[in-house]
Amino acid sequence: GMVFLSLGLVRETVAPLGSSDVVSVVVGHLRADLLSAYLLGAILAYALQSSLAAVLMIVTFVSGGLLTVNAGAALVLGANMGGGIVPLILTLSMPAAARRVVIANLVFRGGLSLVALVAMLLWTPDLSPLAPAAHRQVINLHLLFNLGVLLLGLPIAPVLARLARMLLPDRRAPVRAENGTLEPAALEVPGRALACARREVLRMSETILAMLVPALTLYRKWDDAVAREILDAEDEVDRMHFGTKLYLAKLQERSLGADHSRQAMDLAAIANNLEDAGDQISTHMFDMARRMHGEGLVFSNEGWRDLSDFHDRVVSNAQLALDVLSSGDPDLARQLLEEKDHIRNLERELQERHLRRLRDGLAESIETSNLHQETLRALKLINTSLCSVAYPIAEETGLLLSSRLSRREGAATEDETATNDNNTEARA
Repeated sequence: GMVFLSLGLVRETVAPLGSSDVVSVVVGHLRADLLSAYLLGAILAYALQSSLAAVLMIVTFVSGGLLTVNAGAALVLGANMGGGIVPLILTLSMPAAARRVVIANLVFRGGLSLVALVAMLLWTPDLSPLAPAAHRQVINLHLLFNLGVLLLGLPIAPVLARLARMLLPDRRAPVRAENGTLEPAALEVPGRALACARREVLRMSETILAMLVPALTLYRKWDDAVAREILDAEDEVDRMHFGTKLYLAKLQERSLGADHSRQAMDLAAIANNLEDAGDQISTHMFDMARRMHGEGLVFSNEGWRDLSDFHDRVVSNAQLALDVLSSGDPDLARQLLEEKDHIRNLERELQERHLRRLRDGLAESIETSNLHQETLRALKLINTSLCSVAYPIAEETGLLLSSRLSRREGAATEDETATNDNNTEARA
């Protein structure tokens, strides 16, 4: 309705332009150069993101006497070409199977519009039999063209489908080398070898994030496909972890400077912690989700809300850990370590809220009490493992000085102790 209203306003507004010398020159050029009119029609349809809107605007100009029938017809054919380009652009991020539909549409519709344009250039057909009025002739040409697309396209749809598959074949999954980014030749250049190991650790982090995001959904609704993806991803994490350890061990067999040796040990510690995070997801959280599915258990609404919010916070920290690992930014490292403290405090608060629900006798909370508390603890440990990527940067820039002093005055928390144990084991 807004399109028709606007076109009515356009018609009233452009009526005085018929006497303009500039408009006369433009119209004269379009009348003599139908190819330019065709291209302008395609551009107009793409600019308006609608071939229908473009056609209606062209008809408005024809009915106002600003365009001849032939120029209007060329513009309409171009608009049909542009109408095939619009969905092609809008579906660039869609799967190949979906994009093939719009590719076939563009190839056939665009091809027919070009054939019709060539026919107009060669024979200059008389469109008056289509309707008495000029603007009706243009409208009916558009309708006849699309009727031709329908009648000719249906019988050859299988051919178009095969052509679209040829133009856009299925992407083959990239063949991953057994050692991933760990290049054996780079071991002779310590700086380059450490860069390879860092890339592999970054891939581990990305894989763990891909496992973590859907893990909690299995508690609410079990999905075999998602479960299989998580288990396959954990196998990949284990493979990358083992490969990284061996690669760094081979690197340390060479004569390394103190800085390179420290970086190698830090990467080994981070890889250990990331592997622990993957185990928490694929073993602990996975088993609890499967138990809930098997026993038909559900969390209370408040409990599920707490778990979902806590999970979202840990996912956000996982993304931040990726940024820290890839950039080495001290400010981001400080932010990640601050988030680690926030997560520890939040986990304690959520555990207390759960205990209050137990005291209130909420049935769902009683049935799922252990699962709820263990899930919170698993997510906290995952967060702690992910935050390990910030420690080397924090140590190098002196960010941990105050924390170390405070830990000397008091006992270290359990998750900090676990992280330090992992770092010690990696260095050993």
